[in-house]
Amino acid sequence: MKKVVAVTLNPCVDYTITVPGLQKGKTNLVKSARKDISGKGINVCMQLKNMEQPVIAAGFDFVDGRVRVKDALEKRGISHVLTNVSGSLRTNIKVLDPDTGIMTELNERGSAVREESVQEICHKVCQVMDELDEGSILTVNGSAPVGVPTDTYRRLIEEAKKRKIFTILDASGELLRQGVKAKPELIKPNLDELQELLGRKLETVEEVAGAARTGNPYGLRIYGQSWGAAVCQRGLLVCQKRNRADPRPAGCRRCHGSGYGYADFAGCYGRIRITNGNGSGQCCDTAGRKPCSRPSGDSGHDGRDCYRETLLNILD
Repeated sequence: MKKVVAVTLNPCVDYTITVPGLQKGKTNLVKSARKDISGKGINVCMQLKNMEQPVIAAGFDFVDGRVRVKDALEKRGISHVLTNVSGSLRTNIKVLDPDTGIMTELNERGSAVREESVQEICHKVCQVMDELDEGSILTVNGSAPVGVPTDTYRRLIEEAKKRKIFTILDASGELLRQGVKAKPELIKPNLDELQELLGRKLETVEEVAGAARTGNPYGLRIYGQSWGAAVCQRGLLVCQKRNRADPRPAGCRRCHGSGYGYADFAGCYGRIRITNGNGSGQCCDTAGRKPCSRPSGDSGHDGRDCYRETLLNILD
């Protein structure tokens, strides 16, 4: 059976706080707050599980704290391959001002891991891939804890390619720069990550599309780029196969950017096609844990804690 294996080496607890009219340096009233087990690959898994698609979560489980990745995955019935490591889950604090749509993030670095733990989880992922059908998907996502070599994602992608598994890379910094050397089939940098990767400023959609057409030295087959916090206003840019750029409109009118990219890669099934806010998209709450009650593009939908489910369907 074709499946998705989603690797998350640096999971976290997202503590999302909504503060209307946030004023710096003053006392502010919190309208709502929530805590969720998170991480890019974990969010992909949760979205796929909601879509009743076969998925396996892989990564580290920090065992010293009260919150465990294993428990969160099992609660949602998600299969997993984890390596236990010492330390506690990091906490990422997200402060959202719904009046402006601006989200401020304070991310902990997280606990360090040992070299043998990195080798163990990579070995486990390779064992899982040995059992997958050709055309399955490996997606490697997010940051990595201290102690993880910067070429780890590249090595995992190379192992996947040996097994004819479709590869997706969603990372930043040196993990991204090293990872693209393995030529994954798809990457999804946000605007800042794309500019850092290419080493130049990109101001407009046309410049981003031009960079994807002519400024992509990595030979990538598909190239996706999101617009960070403004993504639901400005859409997703996808370049397919022969450098064809395809700017797409967003589904939600006022969604913050957190979790949007995870939904883009969560629907990796079928032929390459996109469902993008023309009535067939769907809004979900943070990390795709459940569909919201309003359809994509509903003018009465304020978009708090939701994102559009954009399907990039890759498997037959």
